[in-house]
Amino acid sequence: MDTNKLKAIIQSDRQCVQLFADNRFEECAKRVTELAPPIRKQLPLSQMGVLSLYESQIEVGEFVLQRMDQIALVNPVVRRLWKFMDAGSATESLPDFSAPGIRAALTTDQSQGGLGLTLEQAKPILDAGEQPDETTHVQIFELKEREQWHPTYAAN
Repeated sequence: MDTNKLKAIIQSDRQCVQLFADNRFEECAKRVTELAPPIRKQLPLSQMGVLSLYESQIEVGEFVLQRMDQIALVNPVVRRLWKFMDAGSATESLPDFSAPGIRAALTTDQSQGGLGLTLEQAKPILDAGEQPDETTHVQIFELKEREQWHPTYAAN
């Protein structure tokens, strides 16, 4: 995380400002990580990869795959994605489910070209395509010691 983003997050939260002022760097770093928007990570998925994300709710995963198969019959974009999700596809050919267009299509209504999944049905895929923007206590310490920065709470 860059310094300006780190400063903005700290200043946006009264608890963060207090933790920073009290030199509680580990707790401040944890709080910043909780507040920071997640970052996208590549998520190439085959059909089995999608199913594996629904390990504890396999019937929902199967429903998602059936929905993709059904929509692929009438939507050429989904058809192409479905084709590349086939078991025989090379890993580098698999669609990246962290791509904004694919993520949006999961919950977009079918009448608008999406899969029409509920947020709950799409959640395992959406969550797998994100990771926390981790902040360390060292970053917080360096911000205070090297930059001699002293934040004030800036309520939005």
